[in-house]
Amino acid sequence: MKDDEYFAHDPAGEAGTGQPAPAAPVDAGAAEQAASPASATSVEGEGAEPESERTAELPAADGGEPAASDTPGHTEGEAGSEPAASEGDAGNPAWLRNPWVWVGVLALVLALVVGAVTCSRSNASDAQKDAVTRVVTGYFDALASGKAQAALDFGANPPAQGGLLSDAALQASQKAAPLTDVRVGDIELNAAGDQAVAQVSYKLGDRAVDTRLGLSTTGGTWELADVTGQLAVSPTSVLVNGQAVTQTLNQVFPGTYAATAANDKVTVTGDPVVVTDPGAATARLSPTLALSQRGTDAAKAAGQAALKACFDTHQSAPQGCPWRISGTVTPGSVQYTLTNDPWAGFKPELDADRLTASGPVRLDVSVAAKTTVNGQPADTT
Repeated sequence: MKDDEYFAHDPAGEAGTGQPAPAAPVDAGAAEQAASPASATSVEGEGAEPESERTAELPAADGGEPAASDTPGHTEGEAGSEPAASEGDAGNPAWLRNPWVWVGVLALVLALVVGAVTCSRSNASDAQKDAVTRVVTGYFDALASGKAQAALDFGANPPAQGGLLSDAALQASQKAAPLTDVRVGDIELNAAGDQAVAQVSYKLGDRAVDTRLGLSTTGGTWELADVTGQLAVSPTSVLVNGQAVTQTLNQVFPGTYAATAANDKVTVTGDPVVVTDPGAATARLSPTLALSQRGTDAAKAAGQAALKACFDTHQSAPQGCPWRISGTVTPGSVQYTLTNDPWAGFKPELDADRLTASGPVRLDVSVAAKTTVNGQPADTT
Protein backbone atom coordinates (compact mmCIF):
# COMPACT_ATOMS: atom_id res chain seq x y z
CA MET A 1 0.00 0.00 0.00
CA LYS A 2 1.42 3.43 -0.92
CA ASP A 3 1.89 6.31 1.53
CA ASP A 4 -0.59 8.56 -0.31
CA GLU A 5 -3.41 6.08 0.25
CA TYR A 6 -3.72 7.17 3.93
CA PHE A 7 -5.89 10.00 5.24
CA ALA A 8 -3.76 12.67 6.83
CA HIS A 9 -4.93 14.07 10.16
CA ASP A 10 -3.78 17.14 11.99
CA PRO A 11 -4.06 16.25 15.65
CA ALA A 12 -3.68 19.86 16.72
CA GLY A 13 -6.43 21.08 14.45
CA GLU A 14 -8.77 18.23 15.40
CA ALA A 15 -8.27 18.82 19.06
CA GLY A 16 -8.80 22.58 18.70
CA THR A 17 -11.86 22.72 16.43
CA GLY A 18 -13.40 19.33 16.48
CA GLN A 19 -13.31 19.33 12.73
CA PRO A 20 -11.28 16.94 10.66
CA ALA A 21 -8.44 18.42 8.66
CA PRO A 22 -8.82 18.41 4.91
CA ALA A 23 -7.97 15.07 3.48
CA ALA A 24 -5.23 14.65 0.97
CA PRO A 25 -6.40 13.80 -2.52
CA VAL A 26 -6.85 10.12 -3.13
CA ASP A 27 -7.42 7.98 -6.11
CA ALA A 28 -11.10 7.26 -6.71
CA GLY A 29 -10.48 3.55 -7.02
CA ALA A 30 -8.85 3.48 -3.63
CA ALA A 31 -11.44 5.59 -1.83
CA GLU A 32 -13.17 2.66 -0.28
CA GLN A 33 -9.90 1.22 1.00
CA ALA A 34 -8.74 4.58 2.26
CA ALA A 35 -11.92 5.04 4.25
CA SER A 36 -11.38 1.86 6.21
CA PRO A 37 -11.14 2.20 10.00
CA ALA A 38 -7.45 1.13 9.91
CA SER A 39 -6.46 4.40 8.31
CA ALA A 40 -7.39 6.56 11.29
CA THR A 41 -5.37 7.00 14.50
CA SER A 42 -7.33 8.16 17.53
CA VAL A 43 -6.01 11.20 19.33
CA GLU A 44 -6.99 12.64 22.63
CA GLY A 45 -9.41 15.61 22.32
CA GLU A 46 -12.95 16.63 22.84
CA GLY A 47 -15.25 13.66 22.95
CA ALA A 48 -12.31 11.21 22.88
CA GLU A 49 -12.67 7.89 24.62
CA PRO A 50 -10.74 7.22 27.82
CA GLU A 51 -7.10 6.23 27.20
CA SER A 52 -7.66 2.78 28.67
CA GLU A 53 -10.42 2.06 26.17
CA ARG A 54 -8.69 3.39 23.02
CA THR A 55 -7.36 0.95 20.54
CA ALA A 56 -5.81 1.95 17.28
CA GLU A 57 -5.62 -0.53 14.51
CA LEU A 58 -2.69 -0.31 12.15
CA PRO A 59 -2.33 -2.14 8.89
CA ALA A 60 -0.10 -5.19 8.98
CA ALA A 61 3.19 -4.82 7.16
CA ASP A 62 2.33 -7.58 4.71
CA GLY A 63 -1.24 -6.47 4.04
CA GLY A 64 -2.74 -9.01 6.48
CA GLU A 65 -4.92 -8.41 9.51
CA PRO A 66 -4.33 -5.12 11.29
CA ALA A 67 -2.48 -5.22 14.62
CA ALA A 68 -3.83 -3.64 17.78
CA SER A 69 -1.78 -1.54 20.18
CA ASP A 70 -2.63 -0.10 23.59
CA THR A 71 -0.21 2.71 23.03
CA PRO A 72 -0.83 5.16 20.19
CA GLY A 73 1.72 4.83 17.42
CA HIS A 74 3.36 1.69 18.95
CA THR A 75 2.97 -1.80 17.53
CA GLU A 76 3.34 -4.78 19.81
CA GLY A 77 6.32 -7.02 19.04
CA GLU A 78 8.05 -4.39 16.89
CA ALA A 79 11.67 -5.28 16.18
CA GLY A 80 14.17 -3.46 18.35
CA SER A 81 11.53 -2.23 20.78
CA GLU A 82 12.26 -2.05 24.55
CA PRO A 83 9.82 -3.08 27.29
CA ALA A 84 7.77 -0.25 28.70
CA ALA A 85 9.30 1.38 31.76
CA SER A 86 7.58 0.89 35.11
CA GLU A 87 6.42 3.88 37.15
CA GLY A 88 9.49 3.66 39.41
CA ASP A 89 11.89 3.70 36.43
CA ALA A 90 10.14 6.49 34.54
CA GLY A 91 12.63 9.12 35.72
CA ASN A 92 15.84 6.98 35.29
CA PRO A 93 18.00 6.78 32.18
CA ALA A 94 17.64 3.59 30.16
CA TRP A 95 21.19 2.40 31.02
CA LEU A 96 20.36 2.44 34.74
CA ARG A 97 17.37 0.18 34.08
CA ASN A 98 19.62 -2.46 32.41
CA PRO A 99 20.52 -5.21 34.98
CA TRP A 100 23.71 -6.07 33.06
CA VAL A 101 25.02 -2.60 33.79
CA TRP A 102 24.91 -3.35 37.51
CA VAL A 103 26.56 -6.74 36.99
CA GLY A 104 29.37 -4.95 35.18
CA VAL A 105 29.66 -2.32 37.91
CA LEU A 106 29.88 -5.01 40.61
CA ALA A 107 32.54 -6.89 38.65
CA LEU A 108 34.53 -3.66 38.25
CA VAL A 109 34.35 -2.93 42.00
CA LEU A 110 35.54 -6.46 42.80
CA ALA A 111 38.36 -6.12 40.29
CA LEU A 112 39.43 -2.82 41.87
CA VAL A 113 39.40 -4.37 45.37
CA VAL A 114 41.41 -7.38 44.24
CA GLY A 115 43.76 -5.10 42.36
CA ALA A 116 44.27 -2.94 45.45
CA VAL A 117 45.06 -6.00 47.61
CA THR A 118 47.41 -7.37 44.98
CA CYS A 119 49.12 -4.00 44.63
CA SER A 120 49.53 -3.77 48.42
CA ARG A 121 51.05 -7.24 48.60
CA SER A 122 53.31 -6.47 45.66
CA ASN A 123 54.55 -3.29 47.32
CA ALA A 124 55.26 -5.16 50.57
CA SER A 125 57.09 -7.89 48.65
CA ASP A 126 59.21 -5.31 46.82
CA ALA A 127 60.12 -3.65 50.11
CA GLN A 128 61.21 -6.98 51.59
CA LYS A 129 63.30 -7.80 48.55
CA ASP A 130 64.99 -4.41 48.78
CA ALA A 131 65.82 -5.11 52.44
CA VAL A 132 67.25 -8.53 51.54
CA THR A 133 69.37 -6.98 48.81
CA ARG A 134 70.80 -4.42 51.24
CA VAL A 135 71.79 -7.14 53.71
CA VAL A 136 73.48 -9.28 51.06
CA THR A 137 75.41 -6.40 49.51
CA GLY A 138 76.36 -5.10 52.96
CA TYR A 139 77.82 -8.47 53.91
CA PHE A 140 79.95 -8.72 50.78
CA ASP A 141 81.04 -5.10 51.12
CA ALA A 142 82.33 -5.92 54.61
CA LEU A 143 84.25 -8.92 53.26
CA ALA A 144 85.79 -6.88 50.45
CA SER A 145 86.82 -4.22 52.99
CA GLY A 146 88.48 -6.77 55.28
CA LYS A 147 86.13 -6.03 58.19
CA ALA A 148 85.56 -9.33 59.96
CA GLN A 149 83.22 -8.19 62.74
CA ALA A 150 81.07 -6.17 60.35
CA ALA A 151 80.64 -9.25 58.17
CA LEU A 152 79.80 -11.45 61.17
CA ASP A 153 77.12 -8.97 62.29
CA PHE A 154 75.02 -9.83 59.22
CA GLY A 155 74.59 -13.42 60.44
CA ALA A 156 71.72 -14.85 62.46
CA ASN A 157 74.02 -16.94 64.72
CA PRO A 158 77.61 -16.01 63.86
CA PRO A 159 80.66 -17.56 65.52
CA ALA A 160 83.00 -15.42 67.60
CA GLN A 161 85.65 -13.34 65.91
CA GLY A 162 89.24 -14.55 66.13
CA GLY A 163 91.71 -16.95 64.54
CA LEU A 164 90.89 -17.19 60.88
CA LEU A 165 87.84 -14.96 61.44
CA SER A 166 90.06 -11.93 61.89
CA ASP A 167 90.71 -8.76 59.93
CA ALA A 168 94.26 -9.93 59.19
CA ALA A 169 93.19 -13.29 57.75
CA LEU A 170 90.38 -11.66 55.75
CA GLN A 171 92.66 -8.97 54.37
CA ALA A 172 95.22 -11.59 53.35
CA SER A 173 92.45 -13.38 51.45
CA GLN A 174 91.44 -10.17 49.68
CA LYS A 175 95.05 -9.50 48.76
CA ALA A 176 95.47 -12.96 47.24
CA ALA A 177 92.14 -12.96 45.33
CA PRO A 178 89.95 -9.86 45.68
CA LEU A 179 86.19 -10.19 45.99
CA THR A 180 84.60 -8.22 43.14
CA ASP A 181 81.57 -7.87 40.86
CA VAL A 182 78.94 -8.77 43.46
CA ARG A 183 75.45 -8.98 41.96
CA VAL A 184 72.17 -9.90 43.64
CA GLY A 185 69.74 -11.64 41.30
CA ASP A 186 66.34 -13.21 41.92
CA ILE A 187 65.00 -13.21 45.47
CA GLU A 188 62.40 -15.77 46.50
CA LEU A 189 60.17 -15.10 49.51
CA ASN A 190 58.11 -17.71 51.32
CA ALA A 191 54.37 -17.26 51.79
CA ALA A 192 54.78 -15.87 55.31
CA GLY A 193 57.33 -13.33 54.10
CA ASP A 194 59.84 -14.18 56.85
CA GLN A 195 62.30 -16.29 54.87
CA ALA A 196 64.10 -15.59 51.62
CA VAL A 197 66.61 -17.12 49.23
CA ALA A 198 68.80 -14.73 47.23
CA GLN A 199 70.66 -15.65 44.05
CA VAL A 200 74.12 -14.04 44.22
CA SER A 201 77.07 -13.99 41.84
CA TYR A 202 80.57 -12.60 42.38
CA LYS A 203 84.23 -13.20 41.65
CA LEU A 204 87.05 -14.35 43.91
CA GLY A 205 90.06 -13.35 41.90
CA ASP A 206 89.44 -14.88 38.48
CA ARG A 207 87.05 -17.48 39.80
CA ALA A 208 83.35 -16.87 39.15
CA VAL A 209 80.94 -17.97 41.87
CA ASP A 210 77.15 -18.40 41.66
CA THR A 211 75.38 -19.31 44.85
CA ARG A 212 72.12 -19.06 46.79
CA LEU A 213 72.03 -17.52 50.25
CA GLY A 214 69.29 -18.14 52.77
CA LEU A 215 67.96 -15.35 54.99
CA SER A 216 65.34 -14.96 57.68
CA THR A 217 63.76 -12.04 59.49
CA THR A 218 62.50 -11.48 63.01
CA GLY A 219 61.31 -8.08 64.06
CA GLY A 220 61.85 -6.66 60.59
CA THR A 221 65.61 -7.28 60.49
CA TRP A 222 66.88 -9.64 57.79
CA GLU A 223 69.86 -11.86 58.67
CA LEU A 224 71.92 -14.37 56.72
CA ALA A 225 71.58 -18.00 57.74
CA ASP A 226 75.33 -18.53 57.21
CA VAL A 227 78.17 -16.04 57.07
CA THR A 228 81.07 -18.50 57.25
CA GLY A 229 82.21 -21.69 55.61
CA GLN A 230 84.55 -24.43 56.88
CA LEU A 231 88.21 -25.10 56.22
CA ALA A 232 89.95 -28.31 57.29
CA VAL A 233 93.69 -27.84 57.83
CA SER A 234 96.16 -30.72 58.16
CA PRO A 235 98.76 -30.59 59.52
CA THR A 236 97.96 -27.77 61.92
CA SER A 237 101.61 -26.78 62.45
CA VAL A 238 101.40 -24.27 59.59
CA LEU A 239 100.16 -20.73 59.39
CA VAL A 240 97.01 -20.07 57.33
CA ASN A 241 96.82 -16.59 55.85
CA GLY A 242 99.46 -15.68 58.42
CA GLN A 243 97.45 -16.96 61.40
CA ALA A 244 98.27 -19.91 63.66
CA VAL A 245 95.66 -22.67 63.78
CA THR A 246 95.07 -24.94 66.73
CA GLN A 247 92.46 -27.30 65.34
CA THR A 248 91.77 -29.15 62.14
CA LEU A 249 88.29 -27.75 61.40
CA ASN A 250 88.06 -23.96 61.25
CA GLN A 251 85.35 -21.39 60.52
CA VAL A 252 86.35 -19.04 57.70
CA PHE A 253 84.85 -16.39 55.46
CA PRO A 254 84.49 -16.95 51.71
CA GLY A 255 87.89 -16.34 50.21
CA THR A 256 91.32 -17.78 49.43
CA TYR A 257 93.46 -19.55 52.04
CA ALA A 258 97.12 -20.49 51.79
CA ALA A 259 99.46 -22.31 54.17
CA THR A 260 102.92 -21.03 55.01
CA ALA A 261 105.67 -22.24 57.31
CA ALA A 262 105.58 -21.37 60.96
CA ASN A 263 109.40 -20.95 61.03
CA ASP A 264 112.44 -20.99 58.74
CA LYS A 265 113.39 -24.59 59.59
CA VAL A 266 110.42 -25.91 57.58
CA THR A 267 109.32 -25.56 53.96
CA VAL A 268 105.67 -25.70 52.94
CA THR A 269 104.40 -26.57 49.49
CA GLY A 270 100.85 -26.89 48.21
CA ASP A 271 98.21 -24.87 46.41
CA PRO A 272 95.87 -22.48 48.22
CA VAL A 273 92.21 -23.41 48.45
CA VAL A 274 89.08 -21.35 47.91
CA VAL A 275 86.06 -21.34 50.18
CA THR A 276 83.48 -20.26 47.63
CA ASP A 277 80.53 -19.28 49.79
CA PRO A 278 78.93 -19.57 53.22
CA GLY A 279 77.53 -23.01 53.84
CA ALA A 280 79.62 -24.62 51.07
CA ALA A 281 81.17 -28.06 51.44
CA THR A 282 84.24 -28.14 53.66
CA ALA A 283 87.38 -27.05 51.83
CA ARG A 284 90.58 -28.94 52.68
CA LEU A 285 94.02 -27.41 52.97
CA SER A 286 96.68 -30.18 53.10
CA PRO A 287 100.15 -28.76 52.49
CA THR A 288 103.36 -30.79 52.40
CA LEU A 289 106.02 -29.94 54.98
CA ALA A 290 109.74 -30.72 54.90
CA LEU A 291 112.91 -29.67 56.67
CA SER A 292 114.69 -26.79 55.10
CA GLN A 293 118.49 -26.80 55.02
CA ARG A 294 118.47 -24.78 58.18
CA GLY A 295 116.21 -27.38 59.70
CA THR A 296 118.52 -30.21 58.71
CA ASP A 297 121.52 -28.38 60.12
CA ALA A 298 119.65 -27.67 63.31
CA ALA A 299 118.73 -31.34 63.70
CA LYS A 300 122.36 -32.40 63.22
CA ALA A 301 123.60 -29.82 65.72
CA ALA A 302 121.03 -30.99 68.25
CA GLY A 303 122.18 -34.62 67.80
CA GLN A 304 125.83 -33.73 68.25
CA ALA A 305 125.06 -31.77 71.40
CA ALA A 306 123.07 -34.65 72.86
CA LEU A 307 125.85 -37.17 72.16
CA LYS A 308 128.48 -34.94 73.73
CA ALA A 309 126.33 -34.58 76.84
CA CYS A 310 126.17 -38.38 77.12
CA PHE A 311 129.95 -38.72 76.80
CA ASP A 312 130.61 -35.97 79.32
CA THR A 313 128.81 -37.79 82.12
CA HIS A 314 131.55 -40.44 82.41
CA GLN A 315 128.80 -42.77 83.61
CA SER A 316 128.31 -46.37 82.58
CA ALA A 317 124.58 -45.85 82.00
CA PRO A 318 124.01 -42.15 81.44
CA GLN A 319 120.35 -41.15 81.57
CA GLY A 320 118.79 -40.41 78.20
CA CYS A 321 121.68 -41.94 76.27
CA PRO A 322 121.41 -44.92 73.91
CA TRP A 323 123.81 -47.35 75.72
CA ARG A 324 124.64 -49.03 79.03
CA ILE A 325 127.86 -50.70 80.27
CA SER A 326 127.37 -53.82 82.40
CA GLY A 327 129.60 -54.86 85.27
CA THR A 328 130.94 -53.13 88.34
CA VAL A 329 132.29 -49.79 87.23
CA THR A 330 133.83 -47.16 89.39
CA PRO A 331 131.54 -44.12 89.15
CA GLY A 332 132.97 -41.28 87.09
CA SER A 333 135.72 -43.41 85.63
CA VAL A 334 134.22 -44.04 82.19
CA GLN A 335 135.92 -42.47 79.20
CA TYR A 336 134.16 -42.47 75.79
CA THR A 337 136.00 -42.00 72.52
CA LEU A 338 134.14 -41.67 69.21
CA THR A 339 135.97 -43.49 66.44
CA ASN A 340 133.76 -42.67 63.45
CA ASP A 341 131.74 -39.73 62.05
CA PRO A 342 128.10 -40.61 62.64
CA TRP A 343 126.88 -37.39 60.96
CA ALA A 344 128.39 -38.01 57.56
CA GLY A 345 125.22 -39.56 56.14
CA PHE A 346 122.73 -38.14 58.59
CA LYS A 347 119.31 -37.43 56.99
CA PRO A 348 116.77 -36.39 59.58
CA GLU A 349 113.05 -36.56 58.87
CA LEU A 350 110.36 -34.13 59.95
CA ASP A 351 107.35 -34.94 62.08
CA ALA A 352 105.01 -32.35 60.52
CA ASP A 353 102.44 -32.41 63.30
CA ARG A 354 104.93 -31.87 66.15
CA LEU A 355 107.58 -30.04 64.10
CA THR A 356 110.37 -32.30 65.35
CA ALA A 357 113.14 -34.05 63.38
CA SER A 358 114.88 -37.35 63.98
CA GLY A 359 117.07 -39.89 62.19
CA PRO A 360 119.30 -42.89 62.81
CA VAL A 361 123.10 -42.65 63.29
CA ARG A 362 125.85 -45.24 63.64
CA LEU A 363 128.17 -44.83 66.63
CA ASP A 364 131.60 -46.46 66.93
CA VAL A 365 132.77 -45.76 70.48
CA SER A 366 135.77 -46.84 72.54
CA VAL A 367 135.11 -47.08 76.29
CA ALA A 368 137.66 -47.17 79.10
CA ALA A 369 136.66 -47.49 82.76
CA LYS A 370 137.94 -48.57 86.15
CA THR A 371 136.28 -51.76 87.27
CA THR A 372 136.66 -54.33 90.04
CA VAL A 373 137.70 -57.86 89.08
CA ASN A 374 137.82 -60.50 91.81
CA GLY A 375 137.83 -57.71 94.36
CA GLN A 376 140.77 -56.02 92.74
CA PRO A 377 140.74 -52.69 90.87
CA ALA A 378 141.35 -53.01 87.13
CA ASP A 379 141.31 -50.91 84.04
CA THR A 380 138.89 -52.17 81.43
CA THR A 381 138.66 -51.18 77.79
